[in-house]
Amino acid sequence: LMQIKDPIQRAGVRLLWAAAIPIQTQARRYLARQLAIKKMCAVLTVQSFIRRWLAERDLEIALWSAIQIQAAWRGWFARDSLEDNHYCATQIQRVVRGYLATMHVFEDLYSITIVQSVVRMHFAINKAVDRLSSIIVIQAWYRGVQCRCQCREREYSAIAIQSNWRRYMSQISYQ
Repeated sequence: LMQIKDPIQRAGVRLLWAAAIPIQTQARRYLARQLAIKKMCAVLTVQSFIRRWLAERDLEIALWSAIQIQAAWRGWFARDSLEDNHYCATQIQRVVRGYLATMHVFEDLYSITIVQSVVRMHFAINKAVDRLSSIIVIQAWYRGVQCRCQCREREYSAIAIQSNWRRYMSQISYQ
């Protein structure tokens, strides 16, 4: 480096050097991190391929074993299950017939309930009609009584007005 004689320039150069160090540190850190990420991705890729290969191998072994076990089971079951199948078929028929009989009973109960509901609705409607007609008769009677009372009051009021009017007219005619 050259010797700089001006103190202000020397301070600027020192400042630039001081600023360059953190920038270089961050740049090196970024590059190191990117390299570590690439290496980690490569390791993960290798691990993934190895795990996949191991899993496929284990799957092939498990499938072969399952096929052998199924073949042995099916052979034994076919030889042993003829009597069991007959017994199971009888039990299934018994259960199905019982279920169908129960459903028939429930269907009959449902039909009976519907008929009862319709009859009760008819009775309720008739009772409501009777009650409503009774209410209407009572209301008509009460309104008639009220109307007659109001008519009497109006009649008394009209008589009082007529009486006062006649008295007034007679006073005017005699004066």
